[in-house]
Amino acid sequence: MILILSEEKDISATKVSNWLYYYDVPFLRIDDNASVDIVDLVTIENNKTEILFTYKNKQYSLDGFSVVWNRRGFFEFSLPQTDFLKNETKTNSDFFYQHLKEESFHLKNYIGYKIAEKFHIDDFRFYSLNKLIVLDIASKIGFKIPETNITTDFKNIKNIAQELITKNIQDVIPFFDNKYLFKQGTKEVDKNQLEQDPTFFYSLFQQKIEKKYEIRTFIFFDKLFSMAIFSQNNEKTKIDFRNYDDEKRNRMIPYILPKEIEEKLLKLMQKLKIQSGSADLIFDGKDYFFLEINPVGQLDFVSGYCNYQIEKHIANFIKDKYYELKKAN
Repeated sequence: MILILSEEKDISATKVSNWLYYYDVPFLRIDDNASVDIVDLVTIENNKTEILFTYKNKQYSLDGFSVVWNRRGFFEFSLPQTDFLKNETKTNSDFFYQHLKEESFHLKNYIGYKIAEKFHIDDFRFYSLNKLIVLDIASKIGFKIPETNITTDFKNIKNIAQELITKNIQDVIPFFDNKYLFKQGTKEVDKNQLEQDPTFFYSLFQQKIEKKYEIRTFIFFDKLFSMAIFSQNNEKTKIDFRNYDDEKRNRMIPYILPKEIEEKLLKLMQKLKIQSGSADLIFDGKDYFFLEINPVGQLDFVSGYCNYQIEKHIANFIKDKYYELKKAN
């Protein structure tokens, strides 16, 4: 059987699931919002392990699944309230809460380890990569990257380039406050403003590259699906196409990267030990610059705009692997 661990509203997982239904391939999809405390029993004994879990009133053994697609989902565990501990022990209950959080983390990590022993697509233990490490590895592979600096003082970077951009060191975290949405993203640096207020928390700055277009490439094992995004003609999306303009959408077309760039992307995937991901690059008319790669990655809009039918490709891959393993056993 095939196991899909996904998010409830992940459109790509839904489309792949629809193809698997069409092919009449047995699979179970578990969405993350429904996976809290579904694990019944974990047994480790005399070179034998078993993980039992119940989903929608039916119990399964992890041993019953030969192929696992980790698509942004995972096994999650709820944490009990610890306020009573504060009253009973007269100590800070945050300590106990943190301990329980660590316990659940290691249990989840063990389940990820057991899944990784099967044929798996991605690993929920590594949904997030350190972007600085990725940049370092990409540079060593031979990618051109924008000059990148992290500092707390503007005087350390004021002379490195005429124009700079800044973005998160790791993840972009939008948050709501009452009726307002606050977002982070890639922004152009106002040097005059930083001259007035030159010290800050550790921040990432990169040389601004005058691009001809951006490129989003979804990678699935050895298959690459690339799309060129002409974002530079719109002031709203000029710095980052993710500053979407619904009234004047960017032109997006299928794109073929040079063979050497594709080979470097595949080598990067191997170094990072991930099976799928979305890579972002920019082209300045002469050179390709690597920006980042996100494990798992968005693929729906690349598939849709370019008519790649990536979801069908993934479904066929999973189906063929399932029957291959079934025949071998």
